[in-house]
Amino acid sequence: MPHDFLVFPDKLLGRMQEMLPQTRLMDNVAVSADAPWEEEMALVSLSRLSFYHVSFFPREVEGIFREAVLLNGGDEETIERWQRHYLYFLKKVQLADPDRRLLLKNPANTARISVLRKLFPKAKFIHIHRDPYRVFTSTVHLYLKAQEAWGLHAVDRDHVVRHILESYPQLMTAYFEQRGALGEDELVEVSFHDLQQDPMRALATIYRQIGLEHYDAAAPLFSRYIEGQQNYSKNVLSLSDWERNEVSRRWRQVFDELGYAVRPVQN
Repeated sequence: MPHDFLVFPDKLLGRMQEMLPQTRLMDNVAVSADAPWEEEMALVSLSRLSFYHVSFFPREVEGIFREAVLLNGGDEETIERWQRHYLYFLKKVQLADPDRRLLLKNPANTARISVLRKLFPKAKFIHIHRDPYRVFTSTVHLYLKAQEAWGLHAVDRDHVVRHILESYPQLMTAYFEQRGALGEDELVEVSFHDLQQDPMRALATIYRQIGLEHYDAAAPLFSRYIEGQQNYSKNVLSLSDWERNEVSRRWRQVFDELGYAVRPVQN
């Protein structure tokens, strides 16, 4: 509700919670009306330049990805429109809690580092990467679940697979090209595996490398949250031999740049 959340009465939050599902549509992450969420979702109500429009218009996924994520290859008019809506929303978020630093979690921003640095010259970046095979299966699952819940039309699984095979290398190529402008104290890269295996150590590394303060004060809160996730059950997803081989072949740069082993199916 990006237009009116600043004047939304607290007493209605409970009513809104009753209307929400218990978990997200694509996994078992709990849904709460007052939990942090990706700002990309709010942009859906503000602009056509939000990648989540693919949930409603899956047939247009290629154009939405090119325009909203890649910003039409750096087209100045597209960038200006995206910046205007993005800043409008973030200023409202900052106004709601002016003394805290904004922490934005948004996969689409992976390809927008150069634009974000111009908007926020002192920004720090945290890139959490994951085994590409798991990225593929998780993304296919997300697309299909999203169109099932919200789509005004639908595409088949093959269409989704083709798009993901083509778009993810474009997203990551943009990231690899833009990360070089960031110093060691501006970017930290963390594997999802390390974050999952030892989250407190990964968080300490993030704070130390990019110079964030007050880790000692935050650590007990992190620990308490992590303890509350012990019973979380992840999705078990698989990919076909053809899909594994296509990911191995077409995403080779991602494997190499991030240090993951390529494991194609041997015929």
